[in-house]
Amino acid sequence: MLSLLALAACGVDPLDPLATRVEGGVTEAWRKGPPDCIALLPLKDGGGGGGGGGGDLRRALYGHLAPQGRRDVELKRVDVEAGRTGNHADLGRTLGCSALLTGHLVEDASQYLGVWSRVAVGAEVRVVRADDGVVLWTGRHTVASNGGAIPLSPIALAMGVYDAARNMGDRIRLSVIDRLAQDLVATIPDDVEAPFQDPASSPPVKAPPAKASPAITPRDQAERAFAAGDHAEARRQVDLALAATPHDGQALALKGRLLVHAGDRAGAEQAFLSAIAADPARADAYSALGALALERGETERAVAAFQMALEREPSSGFAYHHLGLALHEGGDAAGAATAHYGAGLAYLKAGDYGRAARSLRSLADLGAPAEDIRLLEQALARAVTGTGTGIGN
Repeated sequence: MLSLLALAACGVDPLDPLATRVEGGVTEAWRKGPPDCIALLPLKDGGGGGGGGGGDLRRALYGHLAPQGRRDVELKRVDVEAGRTGNHADLGRTLGCSALLTGHLVEDASQYLGVWSRVAVGAEVRVVRADDGVVLWTGRHTVASNGGAIPLSPIALAMGVYDAARNMGDRIRLSVIDRLAQDLVATIPDDVEAPFQDPASSPPVKAPPAKASPAITPRDQAERAFAAGDHAEARRQVDLALAATPHDGQALALKGRLLVHAGDRAGAEQAFLSAIAADPARADAYSALGALALERGETERAVAAFQMALEREPSSGFAYHHLGLALHEGGDAAGAATAHYGAGLAYLKAGDYGRAARSLRSLADLGAPAEDIRLLEQALARAVTGTGTGIGN
């Protein structure tokens, strides 16, 4: 009670899950050379409480980083190679990954005072260049969930005790960890490939020159600023573009991607729907809607959105891959295997052999027909060795 009254007296809302914001960001070294791959090392369970959340946070960070355009390395492989390798430079070369994410928890604690409870997880992490240890990005953040209330009546006392107890469940703690990961990843620029966009359909946009040409439109400047990680400038330019042309499907889709990075999922969904209304052929907007639905666990809507994306762009490896994820989540293992096979072929045609290899691993994990695995494996081997396109040979 005294703690709650003290918080109220200080003007702090004990029920605010976002009492802090992410500290840090990208460094000049990142701006000069963004990494094309980030491998996540184990996070140390430091900080008060010793709740063992380092592993949970690492998996959540991996999940939120995966949709970005850069190549990822599976956590199990990182663990195996890290156990064999003596230093970061050797590990980076072994993994073929230019950057590593390291860090530790600064808080992992639960407090229960009968009528009030608090579950908090905080972390300090950074991305460093593997070969020389130069810091590319830093992030420090804490997310807390508070339950209960000041009991001003017997009914309020009972409700406060109930709410405080409910706040102590494992589901709440995992939600806190997931939100922490989401907030941290939101400050990591996706400057290799725009989120929710298949690399085969549109190559990455390079950073803008120091002074944009007068002939470049606000939409072009927004695309370039977004690719360079300058989201504030990208938002300013996309607003200018939409002020001039409110039904510009490409600008609306970019606005949706910016809102995803800002954590505004509802606003992003509306922007993608507006992009489709303006341009019904936009496969990237359908894929984006599918990704948002999949993130919310709405597998049927996700499947429908990715299928509509593929109707408009049959070569979209991104849509095939995420359709496979959605079908697997919905319990259709056979359909998921078929989708991942399609993703592998699409990525091979686009020359994206890393993602094609990921599709091959997914087929093996799903127990796909041996013939499909063999055909894709042989096609990938031929493509990598340069003895053919790998498809139809």
